[in-house]
Amino acid sequence: MRIGKDQVTVLVLNGCGIEGAAAEVAEKVRAAGFENVTVDNATYFNVPSTRVSYYHEENSAEAEELGDLLKVVGLASVYC
Repeated sequence: MRIGKDQVTVLVLNGCGIEGAAAEVAEKVRAAGFENVTVDNATYFNVPSTRVSYYHEENSAEAEELGDLLKVVGLASVYC
């Protein structure tokens, strides 16, 4: 059952250490219709790439949409 991106919770973590990077991405995510968006820092600031993960299979379409929006590429860049 798909619940829709207006009800999906999105957590944007800054893992690169550039101040404001997560907030900038969060604005793109909100502009795409995701309403429940939170920004925080990752545990480490040495993350070399963007990843999208999701916990429930019914959110795979939203995760794929986020992956496309953020131009995420590579093996396991969008994963459950």
